[in-house]
Amino acid sequence: MTPSIDISIVTYNSEMHLEKLFESLTVQQGVNLHSVSLFFYDNNSHDHTILKLTDLAQDHKSKFHKIIVKENKRNLGFGTAQNAIIQDGEGDFIFILNPDVELDQKALATLAEKALASSIETAAWEARQVPYEHPKIYNPVTMETSWASGAALFVRRTAFEKVKGFDTDIFLYGEDVDLSWRLREQGLKIKYVPDALVWHYTYQSKNEIKPDAYIGSTRTNLMLRTRYGTWKDILEGLKMQLGILLLQNRQVVANQRFEVFKTLLKFFRNAAKWRKSSHRKKSFLFYGWDYEQTRYGAFYDTGQGIKTLGRYQFPKVSVLMRTMGRASLVRQGIRSVVNQTYKNIELILIEDGPATLDGIQNEFPDLLIRYHAMGKNQGRCIAGNDALARATGEYFLFLDEDDLLYADHVEQLLATCLEKKVKVAYGYTFEIPSIINKKTDEIEKEGTYCQRFNRHFSFMHFVMHNFLPINSVLFHKSLYEKCGGFDPDLEYMEDWHLWVRFSLLSRPFIDVKKTTALYRVPMTSGVTKERREKLLYYRDLARAKLSRLPLNVQLSDLQELSDGYAAAESMNAEKALRNYTPRQLHKLVDYLIKWYRLKRGIY
Repeated sequence: MTPSIDISIVTYNSEMHLEKLFESLTVQQGVNLHSVSLFFYDNNSHDHTILKLTDLAQDHKSKFHKIIVKENKRNLGFGTAQNAIIQDGEGDFIFILNPDVELDQKALATLAEKALASSIETAAWEARQVPYEHPKIYNPVTMETSWASGAALFVRRTAFEKVKGFDTDIFLYGEDVDLSWRLREQGLKIKYVPDALVWHYTYQSKNEIKPDAYIGSTRTNLMLRTRYGTWKDILEGLKMQLGILLLQNRQVVANQRFEVFKTLLKFFRNAAKWRKSSHRKKSFLFYGWDYEQTRYGAFYDTGQGIKTLGRYQFPKVSVLMRTMGRASLVRQGIRSVVNQTYKNIELILIEDGPATLDGIQNEFPDLLIRYHAMGKNQGRCIAGNDALARATGEYFLFLDEDDLLYADHVEQLLATCLEKKVKVAYGYTFEIPSIINKKTDEIEKEGTYCQRFNRHFSFMHFVMHNFLPINSVLFHKSLYEKCGGFDPDLEYMEDWHLWVRFSLLSRPFIDVKKTTALYRVPMTSGVTKERREKLLYYRDLARAKLSRLPLNVQLSDLQELSDGYAAAESMNAEKALRNYTPRQLHKLVDYLIKWYRLKRGIY
């Protein structure tokens, strides 16, 4: 059943985008378009936007419930124009959409299905934008997010009206954050829907900085700090505004100093009103100019990966999970697999002990789960090897029971392997210090998300130090078939030992320059110390085992080492081999010499 949907679009000099927008709305959206109404409000465009809209509305009016086109004689700004046109509609849901967006197939149906299946507590659903996905954090299990972009936002009308729509004090940029936070102040949730794909062509090139967007965003940032933040947040915002004003050498603000003056004047004029306009029922976080901690990879081209997968036959990926029966954590991990945008996945779940999770397959009907209990505890490596032996996919990926994957993890790693024709790809990860209740397996407390090991692959570094968390790596099954699985002697560092053996056989490992997963580490200092001692012991044991293998150093590896020494000599050690210091370089050489001597039997 298709609910009644009002698609609300504000245009401003948007002529060049409109034809493709209409085409995407009418091709394979998977909904009854006679339940969909289109509302356009033009903000005094200077091109032929209105003429184009009039022609397209005439051509397509029979396909939709209705198409309304209005124009204003001055630019009201995004939020004010949206409020004006949304009040003319009556659909159960409002799809707020930018004119420079093209919907992928069934994007509208996917959003509508999610909305109909959600409880009344969920107010809004954000579609996933490509080629550049907004890198803010979301919960990989519940898919909740702190705020949603207004470029492609599906909203429950009753919720939108409850908070009285967009704030008309915000002309452009950041009004979607304010709307999201006012919804959350009402106890409502906002969710991310990565399966609903829209192509948003807002940037002409990677890392592009738009002066107007930059100034508009910083202006709203100060306003929201005043409305929702602490006095410290407000002072920090004023400090950042003054920083823009004084940094005259930045091209992005070279012609915008007057706008910053206007921002400060507006602040002093309206600060008292902004401060009173929020009850601050919830605490909202500010990270500089961002409204949430972000993931690495703001301008990583995820769209290229999606196009790459479209050219292949979607090979099966086996996700391998070892567990000691911690049911709550296992369910969270499985849910993060169910939420993957890539669907040809099987989950091999191995319980290292008696069967306590039998039947868990029935809880996740959308995912093929192969469950096996080993009967008694045999150790992490034996359980991992059992998972490897049972896997039927062409590519493998490990997921420990307390770790999680962001929704495009498998999609982007697999696309990289296929596009680059390599056998190993890995993504960047968050490390999260956590306290897990031993009785309930629930997460009691989480520390600050830390982006670790965000680095290009360097074999010379890797043979000294593991920078690939186990859930960050996707590899082709042929490497397992040739190298075997985990070494049962290794209680820890078994994954590093496996990766190094793979790297001796097949290089390069290609990094996906984006945070696509997270893993947990103990938060308490006592556990951390004990864990560190074990890691050091098993690291040395793994090194001793690796020293018996052929080194297989390539010319490119030696070039890395040479470049590292050259940078160290020129006092640029911080740029050498991704933050190598001279001392680390000497340690690396010493280790390689020892490996060579042990291999040759020279003492």
